[in-house]
Amino acid sequence: MCYNTRISRKKKELELQFKVKALYGEMKETDELVYNQASGFSHPNMWIISQEKPLNMILVKCD
Repeated sequence: MCYNTRISRKKKELELQFKVKALYGEMKETDELVYNQASGFSHPNMWIISQEKPLNMILVKCD
């Protein structure tokens, strides 16, 4: 299965839109994840909102 995705908004915009708080983990708060196009095969880092922590946007490292 193939997929492409993009993140076109900065994390502050996503936090406001979804009413969540970003949890950065190893990422610096000043770093951004903005992709015009990202292939799933390149395993890009992504923000997710999990059902276990619906008030947080969590950085997932897809190494």
